[in-house]
Amino acid sequence: MKLPSNIFLILMLGLAGCSEERAITDDAFQKELMGRKSEALYLYGKALKKNPNYPPANKRVGMILAESEDSIGVAIHHLEKTREFASSDEETDLKLFDLYILTEDFTKLQALQEELKESLSEEDSGFLDIMVLCHKNPSLSRGIATKTKLSEKVKFYELRAQLLSGCKKKAGISQ
Repeated sequence: MKLPSNIFLILMLGLAGCSEERAITDDAFQKELMGRKSEALYLYGKALKKNPNYPPANKRVGMILAESEDSIGVAIHHLEKTREFASSDEETDLKLFDLYILTEDFTKLQALQEELKESLSEEDSGFLDIMVLCHKNPSLSRGIATKTKLSEKVKFYELRAQLLSGCKKKAGISQ
């Protein structure tokens, strides 16, 4: 089947734009890996100017901004946009989980938790349940924080370790 030349040209321009965003994002990621996060954010911003919904750029911006307490709201925006325009991935989901706990947005947290229960193992899902309980109920946080241990499987995920660390901090337990 031969496509009319106008449709073919539009398809090619669309694909070229996507590859340009990808190239900029790849370059940004290399800067991020080298620890040059300001440069990476600038480049991710360039990619997002071309396509504000581009999931890889939104994800990386969200992850970088999540490192600063002053940028958590913007980080959440970018990570939610990532989930909106791409299939969900565990790193994005768990970072959002962590940020929803930090901001005490228990409505969004509960909705995300329900979604995650379908894809996580029973052990991981139970761990997230315990972390929510720790943050929602301060009177239980000390007991939860002292009794909760990370299994070898769960220890592998840095974000889960951060959640437990946050629980211990809320309970006033030093690391």
